[in-house]
Amino acid sequence: MEKIFFFANFFPEDFTRGITKKVWAQMYALKELGYEVTYYTGYLEDGVAVFDSDGKVVKKKKYSLKKINHIYRNQILKKTAAEFIKTNGCHIDIVYARYLFFDANYIRMLKRAQEAKCKIIVEAHSYPTYIKGEYIMYPTYLIDYFYKRVAPKYVDLVAAVSSVHNIWGIKTVNIDNGIDFIKTKAKKTNSTMPTVINIICVSYESSVHGYDRMIRGLGNYYRQEGKIEVRLLLVGTVLNETLKLIQKEGIADYVEILGTKGPQELDEIYDRSNIGMGLLAPHRMGTLDSSGLKTKEYIAKGIPFFYAGYGLECSGADKFTIRFDANDDPIDVEKIVLFYLGLEKEGLEQRIRNWGKPYSWTYQLEKVMKVLYEQ
Repeated sequence: MEKIFFFANFFPEDFTRGITKKVWAQMYALKELGYEVTYYTGYLEDGVAVFDSDGKVVKKKKYSLKKINHIYRNQILKKTAAEFIKTNGCHIDIVYARYLFFDANYIRMLKRAQEAKCKIIVEAHSYPTYIKGEYIMYPTYLIDYFYKRVAPKYVDLVAAVSSVHNIWGIKTVNIDNGIDFIKTKAKKTNSTMPTVINIICVSYESSVHGYDRMIRGLGNYYRQEGKIEVRLLLVGTVLNETLKLIQKEGIADYVEILGTKGPQELDEIYDRSNIGMGLLAPHRMGTLDSSGLKTKEYIAKGIPFFYAGYGLECSGADKFTIRFDANDDPIDVEKIVLFYLGLEKEGLEQRIRNWGKPYSWTYQLEKVMKVLYEQ
């Protein structure tokens, strides 16, 4: 059984974060495929750590600063991973590393893995990744721009959650964000015609989510006296400018700001939701791919959804989803209402789950490993 070191930037016990559920689902899928995730990295409250397959901390580094941000935190994570691989690489066959921007520390980690004769996969979970207007990230983008020219020396394969081929000049396999169908239960069935349509969105909001498009669209809908009540359920974090826009559009009575929720509370919110909102502004990070984590969770929950751009390759998507153009225009809420009212509600949840089976993480990562060993 080949042993994997999974380099991940996540809080292993915080299941309010989509990335936590994703990484655990990926590691579980790799186990199903016959691999052993011997070690993985993650965050603690006071530092970073390398964990073994039983969840035991085998290496830890505390933060040396009292005030930290995600950039500093990621740097400590990369350094710790590089040090661990240097001394334990002989016990590792494959390094599966989430892309956290290339820099000296990330390249050092890859170099240590190569010296240990590991096969190296980098997961480009969103590519391209430079988001316009996020000025605090510009120094990171600049460093990444220079170091990505070095990456081909150390990486065997890129697993790209996009349709872009040959990323960074490295052999690339295109995958989609997957689903854990086993641990994600379908929402409760409701086959009656709704008097209110609840639209759910679960995210730590950034500009690429396009909340502004939906809010302006909902404002237009009510100004045009839409005939059925539509409510927006926002789970997670919401930007201040979004809160201001809700007030400006006069739709505060139709938007619920619910904050972050644990698994049980989130299930309850899903049970009263009718349709999901996916990524609406992927163009703001220079791509039309919209393969977000949440759209896959909607599939696993058995809920129809809408999104902008592309990214759903599974045939029959038009039966359960609406695709809008990736631009800055307000979303046509009336189109969403008519779409949902036209769906056959009986057995809808299971039909959506059956349709989305090719999006399981086992299916997606099997593609990655197959290409890795074709080299």
